[in-house]
Formats: sequence, C-alpha cells, structure tokens
Amino acid sequence: MLLAALCLTACGTGSQDEPAPRAPGGDALEQTQIDVGLSLKVLAFLPAYVARAQGFWEDEGLDVNIIEFKGDADVVQALAGDAVDVNVAALQGALNMIKGGQDVRVVWGGMNVADFSWYMQPQYKGWEDLKGKKFAVTSPGSLTELLLKAIAKENGLDPEKDLEIVKVGTTSNAFAALRSGTIDVAFLSPPTKYQAEEEGFKLLATQAEEIATDWPKEVVYAKQEVIDGSPNTMRAFLRGMSEAIDFAAANRDETVRIIADEFKIETKYAERAYDELIPGFVSSGALPSEDAMSAFWETAVTAGDVTEPWELERWWDDRFVDAG
Repeated sequence: MLLAALCLTACGTGSQDEPAPRAPGGDALEQTQIDVGLSLKVLAFLPAYVARAQGFWEDEGLDVNIIEFKGDADVVQALAGDAVDVNVAALQGALNMIKGGQDVRVVWGGMNVADFSWYMQPQYKGWEDLKGKKFAVTSPGSLTELLLKAIAKENGLDPEKDLEIVKVGTTSNAFAALRSGTIDVAFLSPPTKYQAEEEGFKLLATQAEEIATDWPKEVVYAKQEVIDGSPNTMRAFLRGMSEAIDFAAANRDETVRIIADEFKIETKYAERAYDELIPGFVSSGALPSEDAMSAFWETAVTAGDVTEPWELERWWDDRFVDAG
C-alpha cells in the first residue's frame, strides 16, 4: 500500500541499490501497488473496470487491486482505517470524512453521470401515495439517501417523518427487494432500471429531471499524506482512468462487451447503459458544470448534510486534473 511505501521511505529501510520504478512518461513511481476502494459494483465506475480490462494501469507500471464494498459508509471506513489507499466513490463520502476531521482531498472527477431513477410498486400513482412507505437506500449517509431526501422534500414529503428508509446495499439488492415487495420504492441505475421498466414497475422520479442533468456522481479521493507523498503514483493511476474513458468513447463494441462480461448482463442492457453513461464521463477528470455543482450543494444543504456550500479549497486538490 502507499502508506507502507511512505513509511519505508521515511524510515530509510528501502533498498539503496534498486532504482525506483518509473511510469512510461519517466516519472519515478513512489509505489507500484495500490488498493482502490469502490463503494459498490455499479456501472458508474465503468472507467475503473475498463482500465483494468484493457491493462491501462499495467501500462503505467501499476498493480491496482480493486476492492468493492457494500456502500459509501463501508468504503469511507476502509479509507479512514488505511485498508485502502484511494477511494473511487461518492463525493459525499469525502465531505463526511473532512467534516469528521480527516485530512482528505478529492483529486479527480470525470464520472459526472446523473443516472439514478426511482421506481415504485405498480399500485401506486405517485408521491401522494407514498407517505410512510419503505424507500431503499444503499447505506446511511449515502448519495442515494441524500438524493432521496432532497427529491422527497421537493415533492411534499418530510424526509424525516414521511419516509421509512431501508438500507439495502447495491442497486441489484434494491431491485430484488422491489421485486419481492419488501420495499415500495427502489433507487435504480443501469442496467437494473431497464429491467424494472420491462417488468412493469412504475417510474417515480429521475435524478436528471429532478436535480441536474450532470452530477459529481463518483470522484477519486485520498488522504492528503498519500497524495503529497506519492504524487507520481497518483498521476499514473489517474492517467489509466483517463485512457479508459477515451478508449470507451472510441470503442463502443468492445466497451459493451466489457460491460456485459463484468456485470453479467444481456448485451441489450449493456448497449443501453453504454449510450446513457458514456457522455457523462470526462477524461480530463474535471468536475461537472457549475449548474450541477450548485445543484449538488443545494441538495446537500436541503438534506442537512452541510449548512452552506464549501469553498473549493476545502475539499479539492487541483494538481491532478488532466493528469499527464
């Protein structure tokens, strides 16, 4: 892990004879093996899966170990406890860590998709029928909970009194719970929302229509000591992500195959997911539009997660956008 590498360097226990490994661009890598936490196995993390499948990190001299967790709370805990070096997860998790006193910074965006939809049991007509009903979220404090509370409030429900919030984990779990009737409303993203549509569940709301058409869905963040101690390794990791996005945009058939294989879904769903998601990935790693970021902060304030928008310097390290 990167932290172990930093300790070796600081303590003087590394070999004096072996030269440091280098990325193809010539930069000496502080560490070649890193553990990366993903909050869930979902298609919003497609750049990471493409980078692994196409060997882009290997080309950078890196051995990247992807670890999939069961929600934002779990991946945040993993980073806090140094079980992973880098998180690729919801922005809200990084902000929660900073609020909790952790010296964490976001270094890269680029995954700016607004792909969540909420589907309900077919007997309901709309929000007016859903007071007191069961709503699925991935985990407490997650992006799905943040969005749900904001959208519910906009549609006349008190998130604290009128919603029975149920932690379910992944979107696949949410869909399974919707199918079984154990919840009334499920958050869904590609490909499960396409399946829900085909099976007759009713669309309640979409993130794109209710909140914003783009969104800081997933970001890359790490502890400041790791960022400062291993900047070349971080840049190499992010170059792999960037190359994956460019590859996916230029190679539809191969990327559809990666989606279908990685997520064990039918090609027709993989094709729909590709067409919906690819426009939201930005290979420079930039954050989404100003309107989207304004909507993010407005949503976070409405949900009670923050009292006001944060200054960029409080959470963003701008050295790595368009890392090259």
